[in-house]
Amino acid sequence: MSAFLLTRRRAGPQWEPTRPVEAQSRWEEHARVMDELVERGVIVLGGPVGAGERVVLVCEAATADALIAAFADDPWTASHLVDEIEPLTIRLDARRR
Repeated sequence: MSAFLLTRRRAGPQWEPTRPVEAQSRWEEHARVMDELVERGVIVLGGPVGAGERVVLVCEAATADALIAAFADDPWTASHLVDEIEPLTIRLDARRR
């Protein structure tokens, strides 16, 4: 059974704050992995927050460990981004109309 998980990602040790996101090292590989996770239904929605050094993702996975495993192929995990993962309880959902 899957659950919704809220993932907050923030700039990690190799993030270059003077560069836009698309100019960060290994951007193409990172974008490919993120697109694959969207296609698989792991990432439900997400995007940058504030000035762009933080990202919020709503994900669907069986457990936080399963979500961590899903992000294992992302070259930015631990180099550019640091994750915080918490369960998300959906109480308001416009999709149910």
